[in-house]
Amino acid sequence: EILSVTLGSFIDRKSIDANNNFLKGYNANKNGNYKDAIKYYSKFLEVFPNFAGAYYNRGLAYSELQDYSNAISDYDKAIEINSNYAVAYSDRGNAFNKLQDYSKAISDFNRAIEINPNLEQAYNNRGATYADLKDYSKAISDFNRAIEINPNHAAAYINRGIAYSELQDYSNAISDYNKAIEINPNYASAYNNRGLVYGKGLQDYSKAISDFNRAIEINPNLEQAYNNRGATYADLKDFSKAILDYNRAIEINPNFSDAYYNRGLSYGMSGNTIKACEDFEKAYSLGITQAKDLLYDNCK
Repeated sequence: EILSVTLGSFIDRKSIDANNNFLKGYNANKNGNYKDAIKYYSKFLEVFPNFAGAYYNRGLAYSELQDYSNAISDYDKAIEINSNYAVAYSDRGNAFNKLQDYSKAISDFNRAIEINPNLEQAYNNRGATYADLKDYSKAISDFNRAIEINPNHAAAYINRGIAYSELQDYSNAISDYNKAIEINPNYASAYNNRGLVYGKGLQDYSKAISDFNRAIEINPNLEQAYNNRGATYADLKDFSKAILDYNRAIEINPNFSDAYYNRGLSYGMSGNTIKACEDFEKAYSLGITQAKDLLYDNCK
């Protein structure tokens, strides 16, 4: 009898500890502490190894850490346990997209939509994959459906705006970015993308710089906004300001290939061939193939 009570208390204690670990994992994910989330979900799964939601949530944490292989393994397990786990298919599709396995990504999004025809993120994510494949017509169709399901889906407006931009439909692109900002006035990427349309698309450099300024005000670590504002200053032939912005973009992301390439161009236009060549060499090492011609022509 004493043994029975002790064992029962142990099982209850074990279950309570496991549930606490699940909650700790959830909160860690929510707060961006992804390594801690993985640790807590792993402890939970030691006790409850057939709980699909824990695998799914741990997969989300791996995805945030760009560990897509482990993320896919966890989504696989969640789907093995629950074959109708629509969001697990959708997020596994995202992981495949990040690995540029677009065929598997689209297959997963299709399955997610088959299970839940109103899963807005599956349409948005499939649309983003079609956009990666430059099939902008299919992409826009999917973004339309996501917005139809949820008219306040700011990310879908952003993504549709990008697709319109690629088609040089700048009016509709700006309209979509405006809507995203209306839904979320602190959506830094919306200002950044709208700034690109104003600058590169419409040559309205004043509005472009204003949007990049606002994006940086919202998110001082948005490397793309510094790079894009730098490119706008370069278009205005203010190369000193351009270089300062490229410096900041590279400070945030030391592997930002476009920023090295663009800074090299600005150094070149400023007459600083040595620094230009250093940047072209770095850009080429990071995968900017057109930097090779500039190295050959200017850096012998």
